[in-house]
Amino acid sequence: MAILSSLFHDLFFALSYPTATISRLRFETTKTPVYRWHAQSYDGEHLDIGSELAVPDDVTVDHALRWMDDQAKPWALYMNLQATHFPYRIPAGEPTPFTPTEPDAGSFNYLRYPRSDREVALNRYDNALSYVDRQLGRIEQHLRATGQLDSTIWIITADHGEMFFEHDMVTHGKTLFDSEARVPIMVHWPSHLKPMSVDAPVSNLDVMPTFADLVDLPPHPSFQGKSLLSASSGEEDARAIYMNIQGLRTSEAVVCWPYKLIVEHAGGHVRLFDLEQDPGELRDLASKKVRVSESLRQTLRGQMRAQVEYHGKDDSFRTVRYAPRLARCPNVGVRRTAESSGDGVAKAPQGPLPNEPAALPKPPPRVF
Repeated sequence: MAILSSLFHDLFFALSYPTATISRLRFETTKTPVYRWHAQSYDGEHLDIGSELAVPDDVTVDHALRWMDDQAKPWALYMNLQATHFPYRIPAGEPTPFTPTEPDAGSFNYLRYPRSDREVALNRYDNALSYVDRQLGRIEQHLRATGQLDSTIWIITADHGEMFFEHDMVTHGKTLFDSEARVPIMVHWPSHLKPMSVDAPVSNLDVMPTFADLVDLPPHPSFQGKSLLSASSGEEDARAIYMNIQGLRTSEAVVCWPYKLIVEHAGGHVRLFDLEQDPGELRDLASKKVRVSESLRQTLRGQMRAQVEYHGKDDSFRTVRYAPRLARCPNVGVRRTAESSGDGVAKAPQGPLPNEPAALPKPPPRVF
């Protein structure tokens, strides 16, 4: 069966799953005046236009649990929880184990707040994380109580991290430093997946290929990522991880482990970091490792050029072509061993990761 779209809902709808997005933010750009409103063109229940921005995450989970209960067959659900976004607000009466939580009056805003409020911001963030964790716990308890836990695949991730004066920055949407760009990806299917980890850089582009792998679908031609289950540290050494930001600043970056190159359009700054030796990204090596920096910059330029060409004004191009393949790393990234350092190239460890997933059931399970 040909599945033309690789989007989460389109892929699973083609497999006869009921699908839903339950979130107080958009799934995609809509025709409404403010993009943050729900996609009103989608079938199903919607909140009143404009009011959904005030919905707390526990209400979002209430909607999700009701939707799950209404389904008569395996389902596919995308959820988005928002409490960990600035100003890290949670409902009154929720536990706040981290204190103090009240910032200086009139000085606490998304763009900047005083360094004296850093502890308050971290406490509010940690309380919001705790609140979100309780909401995930509600979902887990519901799935367990309804006998669905073992047949439900969870992938939990995020779209960004958060800055608390790392590199003298706060909140997010401004940089591609790891404090803002690095996020968790957790895959949970207790009846079929044993504990494992991927000792290599991965990307949010890998989420959909992982879902497809878990339900025994071949990789879609438009996937730019790859399944986390098939990753091995040896083959991943040559893989480049790309990222960009078009927010308050415009920047691009590429990771070829252990190196990370960041190109900032404002001012033309180019920075190179060794993430293995300098995970805090405090020592810029661009002027010291010129060959590495230039090789990564050329790789990044080529990939960005291909992406811009694909997303150009000629929409017909996208009807006959899939998204461009991701260029691999030039011969500069290394996975260091005891015998290698600096710019030397070390042979990466080979072989598959332990604890391969067990055989998949038919039909495919619920996905979440």
